[in-house]
Amino acid sequence: MSDMSTLSRKRPIGISIIAVFLAFSGLLALIGAMLNFVSVSREFGRMPNHNAAFLLTLGVVSAFLSIYAFALVYGLWTLKRWAFWSTLALEVILLIQNIVLWLMHVYTPVAFILNSLAPLLIMGYLFFNQEVRATFNTSQIRFQWYK
Repeated sequence: MSDMSTLSRKRPIGISIIAVFLAFSGLLALIGAMLNFVSVSREFGRMPNHNAAFLLTLGVVSAFLSIYAFALVYGLWTLKRWAFWSTLALEVILLIQNIVLWLMHVYTPVAFILNSLAPLLIMGYLFFNQEVRATFNTSQIRFQWYK
């Protein structure tokens, strides 16, 4: 027996792709965090304390972002409404991070464009695809500037 609400909430393929992308990104962030912790622990006595503290902070942030990404994967895969908004928030944060890194001359213009492409595409897909908006029950929110 099939429930009508289950049929109307079929996961769009783009959401599946975003979830897999986030799972891969979360795995890479977790590996990066672990490698960071290993390298800091090996060099702890030989580097200045402020460098060690900075690198440990980066590791903790990477670990937190990987856990956040895994939570988003679950939410997107199970079509939770909070995952729609949380994914948008994450992509906005990543876009702001890319802008800051570009303004600090860490990124070249090409690196800025390439690193900003995924957040922009994901935000555009989530905002402007009516099937996705209906799936996450956010279609009642109208944006007058894109009609």
